[in-house]
Amino acid sequence: RGDLTQLGVVDLLQLLSMNRRSGALTIATARGAGEVRLRDGEIVDAVFRRQEGEKALFRLLAEQEGSFAFASGNETALRRIEVPTSALLLEGVRQIDEVRQLREQLGGAEAALTTHADLPGDAAPLEQEIFATLETPKSLDDLLEELGESDLRILQVTHRLLERGHLRRLSEGATRAELAESDRQHLLAALLRRLSREGFGGTA
Repeated sequence: RGDLTQLGVVDLLQLLSMNRRSGALTIATARGAGEVRLRDGEIVDAVFRRQEGEKALFRLLAEQEGSFAFASGNETALRRIEVPTSALLLEGVRQIDEVRQLREQLGGAEAALTTHADLPGDAAPLEQEIFATLETPKSLDDLLEELGESDLRILQVTHRLLERGHLRRLSEGATRAELAESDRQHLLAALLRRLSREGFGGTA
């Protein structure tokens, strides 16, 4: 057991890999809990919030605050990661830096994006998927959560679509509609509780 501020996720996994450990490394952070599963020192699977596999692992590698606990075990885990651990950690560290830079260029976590100009007919599948997802304005975090591709690839394609004019930025907070001032929301909630539809026995 330990704290991520004293021993980072990358160093921790390198240590477990060198000692050819098998088991589950549980990581608890402010953003949620995750787990990395190892077999004979090789990373075979990872989960973090709604993500799994390499995408989940790379997100966990970027976490710098939280706690961890390792439990040894030889149970057979589902293998969603086939890349050798050494190569995986190197790629993860590289992607963390690039993801951070792209997020800053796109406006940070609070940046909201939506569609602007139609895509050409020969657009790549990921371009089409991002464009369809952003027909409803979304923050970068929401976009990355909804798509299964790696965060780096999604941000690269999103940045390209924005530069080409197919997407546009919205002002901060534009994805959330405020129906009332914060000090009047309890009044709005009370009014909503009184509403009922004709022929319906419960709250609307």
